[in-house]
Amino acid sequence: MNLDELFGCKVDLPADPSCWDFTQVPSHGGTWLICDERDRPIQLASCQNLRRSIGGRLARSEARSSRADLTAIARRLRWQPGFSPFENTLHYWRTCRRLYPQRYRKMLGFGPAWFLEADTATDVPELVPTNMVYVRPAPTVYLGPFATRRDCREYVDLLHDLFDLCRRYDRLRQRRRDEACAYYEMRRCCGVCVGAITMAEYRRVVDRAVAFAQGDRASTLEPWRQEMSAAAADMQFEQAARIKRRLELADRLSSPAFRYVRRAQDFTWLIVQPGGGTSWVKPFFVDQGWIGSGEAVRLRDLDDVVEHWRETLSRGAPAENVGSVARAEQVWLVAHFLFKQERDRGLYFRADELPAASELVDVIRNRFRSKRGAASDARGEISDRHESTKDD
Repeated sequence: MNLDELFGCKVDLPADPSCWDFTQVPSHGGTWLICDERDRPIQLASCQNLRRSIGGRLARSEARSSRADLTAIARRLRWQPGFSPFENTLHYWRTCRRLYPQRYRKMLGFGPAWFLEADTATDVPELVPTNMVYVRPAPTVYLGPFATRRDCREYVDLLHDLFDLCRRYDRLRQRRRDEACAYYEMRRCCGVCVGAITMAEYRRVVDRAVAFAQGDRASTLEPWRQEMSAAAADMQFEQAARIKRRLELADRLSSPAFRYVRRAQDFTWLIVQPGGGTSWVKPFFVDQGWIGSGEAVRLRDLDDVVEHWRETLSRGAPAENVGSVARAEQVWLVAHFLFKQERDRGLYFRADELPAASELVDVIRNRFRSKRGAASDARGEISDRHESTKDD
């Protein structure tokens, strides 16, 4: 394996640890790898300060420690610069997959994201949670992401309650028609298992539920509101209360835990992260299960590049062979940061909600411009006005 493809920087370590000089290692973030004299990997990590992290790992200490002493075998340092947790996590994931293909998942700092899997073309249409999302075009619809399996399960249960979907898939597969299940007795199931409706009719109900989950809600909510008003006017208060409860359940689908739910095919984002220093930013382009990066750019030059960013995002992923597992894991990685972005300096723009170029520039500059940079810009404007006054 050519480690130069994974790491852009390296430095050799002399045999005598007392001669090691870590000032050659930069103090910004990145991913580092310690290698032995044959350039075999010893330890891999990502960090926000390369010099401190590497120096701390290789520092000799007389105190007892549970960590192995690597000073006797470490002979080369490799690192790849990175200026944000997102960038470092992405490079660390890619490197882990290459170096440790059998156990890399245990080394990651993020876990699976969850999706609702819906396939109405099968004999028994089901809505089930899954973490292996396949974004290629297929009859199966994947909706998400959800931060946890519990959130996904709650979303599925809400759809079951809203549309009285069957929860006993085993009975449908066995084609049992001998007795009604408890959910049907409680009027929480449409009764396809006992023949109250046909399987073709039930499949249309599931299609409505999936369309509702994808955002087509007005066509369902408005008739429910009209039915509730009509029931109340006819003094059928029990029925009106039941419909009101259904409308309240529908409101729960808009809770913060479900704020990113879309089709997996629509999982397309522009992510802007720090690009080094206080005045640089770097774009990342997410298209379903693929992540690409652009060149870092100064804040003052954003006007010249944001249209190119928008065009890059609209073109989508290149025609390269990315396996389904790798695609799913990249979706997990992005979802991990989406759900923690309140603690992240980066910006996340969904492709279908991307602002106009001028507004996008303003948002990015307002987020990343430091006080020192803003003061410098202000001094520049004052100087420009002063020069203009002298010319007049």
